[in-house]
Amino acid sequence: MEQTIKHLHGIIFVFLITSCASTPSLRDISLQYDLLWAPVETSGFTLHAIAKPLAKPVDDLHIYIGGDGTPWQDNKPTANPTGRRNLTIDLLLADSTPAIYLTRPCYQLIHMPPECHPELWTSARYSEPVVLAMADAITQLVDKWNPDSFTLIGYSGGGVLALLAAAQIEPQPRVITVASNLDTKAWTEFHGHLPLSESSNPLLAIHKSGGAGHTHLIGGKDKVVPPSTVERYRSAHPLATYQYFEDFDHQCCWAAHWREILRESTL
Repeated sequence: MEQTIKHLHGIIFVFLITSCASTPSLRDISLQYDLLWAPVETSGFTLHAIAKPLAKPVDDLHIYIGGDGTPWQDNKPTANPTGRRNLTIDLLLADSTPAIYLTRPCYQLIHMPPECHPELWTSARYSEPVVLAMADAITQLVDKWNPDSFTLIGYSGGGVLALLAAAQIEPQPRVITVASNLDTKAWTEFHGHLPLSESSNPLLAIHKSGGAGHTHLIGGKDKVVPPSTVERYRSAHPLATYQYFEDFDHQCCWAAHWREILRESTL
């Protein structure tokens, strides 16, 4: 295991992740794009953050959360859920606002620690321990950089965690979800997947604000999260903003148009 030390505004961060041929590690990604890396310790998990160089003061901060990756393969839980492509990093790179990418528990790791078990990326991927760890890490990042405002941006299943984590933070931040399975029950039923029995469903869990301050971006050609699977969520949260992109699917064409989408999104 290779260890690399970087100095960031007087704080030393240690790289503990080696490279992997099929899935680039956060170290590889940070070096490729000249991003800064840091661990974020929570009560249950060590998460990791990578960011463009940030200089205080920060007026607005975007915190990105990635999707579910590859939780299953050949009808069995994968040994590591990190997918080969990370579209969320592409979104961060296209963002002109100060931005941080925050990993999920047990994601972007080469070697799994003992606390990582398959339920955390299958049936319990949106469970309370995961949500509380995300909320804790987000709070730490916000406390460190002290922005005037901040927005959680979640892609696919990361949007579910952005919503659930935001509900644990006061005052609640703005949220943007991208191609996200907002009603997890409708989503699993549509695909015939096993129910996410240990996870929270945003349809039921997000209720305080009625969706105010939330923007949901939906691809008209998305076959992974078809628009029909979010209709119950939309009916239950009428104060949120819903934007449909008729020619977009689950991957295309979010990153290519991301700066424009952010500029035009109504929060």
